[in-house]
Parts: sequence; C-alpha cells; structure tokens
Amino acid sequence: MKKVTFTAILIVFVLLCSCSAPDTAENIVVNPIFSAKMTLHYNETAYTADFESDSNGCSAVFLSPDEIKGLKISLDNNETEYSLDGLTFSAKTAPKQQLPLDAIFCAMVSQIQAVKKTESGYTLSGNNKYGNFIINVNNNYIPQYIEYNNEELTVKFNECT
Repeated sequence: MKKVTFTAILIVFVLLCSCSAPDTAENIVVNPIFSAKMTLHYNETAYTADFESDSNGCSAVFLSPDEIKGLKISLDNNETEYSLDGLTFSAKTAPKQQLPLDAIFCAMVSQIQAVKKTESGYTLSGNNKYGNFIINVNNNYIPQYIEYNNEELTVKFNECT
C-alpha cells in the first residue's frame, strides 16, 4: 500500500512540475501574430496607428499626427516599403525611415535574456542592434508594451486581436 501511495504522489508531483508556467528566458517566445491599435512615442512625438504583425514582418497605417495620416509602412522579410495616396516606395528609393517599425519587430523576435512573471503576463528584457529593450506580454505572449533605451522609444498596443 505504501508503494502505491508513494508512486501516486510521485506521479502527481511530476505532472504538476511539468505543467508549471515558463519562467526562464529559454522558454519564452513572443507571439508576433496579432493586430492592435498602436501608440508610439519617439523623438518627442506621439503617433497612433493600426498595427498588424505576423511571423515575417509587420505593418502600420498611421492615424496621427495629421502630417503622416494614411502613411503605411510595411516591413516584410527585412524589406521596408512606404505607401501613401497610391504611391509606393521601397526603402531603397525612399528617404531614411524615421519611424522605427523595424526596431519594434526586432524586439519581438530577438533572443530574450531575462523574464519576470507579472500579474497579467510577463516582462521580458534583452538587447539587439537597436539597444536594450523591455517587452510586456500577456499570458498568451502577445506584446502589450515595448520600450527601448529607457523610454527613448515606447510603444503601447491596445485592442489586441
């Protein structure tokens, strides 16, 4: 009887341990497939956009400020494209990109170096060619907030689907 009880306890313990939430950087993968309303603060300017992302890249259609309303910036397999009022330019022919869409996507696919469990998900941190970053993700690993270099760039995602 003692052997059966011990075996049952051991099985329950193993099952509970194997079902624990990931809490190490190696176990965390940010889910890059989502769409959301995005608020971006960069170079002392606030921008809003409709944002979409998949495993190959992302795009944003800007809603404000008025100077860039309707501008679409797309990043797909490391190729950047700009579209506005029916005109499309590749990054090769357009002026240097001023809005860091590539930095946003890069943070989502970079190697995570530290993980902290929070009430609503996880806070992830790491660094890449754009600097040090922090990403807050929900329990489904969908980004809610991205910050670079102590708020040099901040991005908040709302109404994620």
